[in-house]
Amino acid sequence: MLNTITRQHAFLFLDTEFTNFKDRKPLSVGLVDHNGREFYAELADTPTEEASLFVRERVLPLLGAEGTLIAPRAAVAAQLREWMRAYTGQAVVLVHDFFADREIAFDLLSGLPGAGAQVVRSQRERDHFRGLANELGLAELVPMDVGNQFNEAGFDSWFDSRPEALRSHALHDARALAHSFKRPVLAAAA
Repeated sequence: MLNTITRQHAFLFLDTEFTNFKDRKPLSVGLVDHNGREFYAELADTPTEEASLFVRERVLPLLGAEGTLIAPRAAVAAQLREWMRAYTGQAVVLVHDFFADREIAFDLLSGLPGAGAQVVRSQRERDHFRGLANELGLAELVPMDVGNQFNEAGFDSWFDSRPEALRSHALHDARALAHSFKRPVLAAAA
């Protein structure tokens, strides 16, 4: 296992959309790597009856675009695991801005619905991610929550420069997260 994050790591920028903050049932998942390779899918079998008002108004209308992989959870999980094969043997950093993204990614990559809620923020989380890395054939899988050090200006600038981009869409938010991560945080003008 590697102990430090270096430029040799593959960086994957993750965002998810989910029903509500309590249950966090996944609606969609978006990933973008440091070279721009992307994965996006929507989970067709997630019930939306318990979606929060925000999700009903801002997220659900964005789902179902033509050409999108829309499939049951098991199929999305299989497709995501297949997509991850491109990183076989590599050390991977999973960059996200909210712990629920990490939970959902763990669920889908492990193939164990609900496992993420048990693993994430537990004392043995690092061990579980090591085990998942081994299952996926990765040298390492390191979750990196940037929520507290979030470059909001970089995130917003990605959307500002793309009027067609959709906020609260997992793939677009993952792209903006990648953009903000690559851009330095500029100090406010005095």
